[in-house]
Amino acid sequence: MAKDLIKEADASPSPIAGQANAKNPPRFDDFENITNPMQIRNLRTGIPINIRRNRDFNSQNWQLRQFQLRGDLLKKDKLRDKWDFGYVQFVEPGKRDNCLAIDESGFLAIKSCLADLKSGKLETVFSIIPTSSGAVQIRSLVLDSNECLSMFDNPQVPEYRRIGILPCSLDFDFYIDTAELFFFTPPLTRASALKPKK
Repeated sequence: MAKDLIKEADASPSPIAGQANAKNPPRFDDFENITNPMQIRNLRTGIPINIRRNRDFNSQNWQLRQFQLRGDLLKKDKLRDKWDFGYVQFVEPGKRDNCLAIDESGFLAIKSCLADLKSGKLETVFSIIPTSSGAVQIRSLVLDSNECLSMFDNPQVPEYRRIGILPCSLDFDFYIDTAELFFFTPPLTRASALKPKK
């Protein structure tokens, strides 16, 4: 279990997970380093990651929250020395404590961002690995921290739910399957034309 949890970012530009204690419980303002809404889409299918599948546009959008891991939490990342690209959570817009997570079932789910860090499971923590194409691999910190999000083929599962984790493609001598690559796009939201400058 992590001895420390979350601390306000002192001089750091992003919050630090792994350096608070029971006297200083997690605070939401520790996690304000967050982007505008966006979609996460698979390169092979173009399908966005969408857990809730309801009519609310925001249920298909995510916000990226960047932060640092320290102490016992950082030690759980067995690839941290070789693949040090930082850590993020994907947050449900308007719900600051709802994060994309790897469920025990292997499917994606939504879980409490802060409770996950407190438990030390790191099911909501990911690391974005850039590639030469501009697409990215999204590495999960569960298990041995060497698995990435990937689409999989299973006709028994609806296509939008066919995202799980498989070993990351980290060999420089081989190309990465497009099922393992993702890209970020503008959010699904109402849009209107912009007036040109006169």
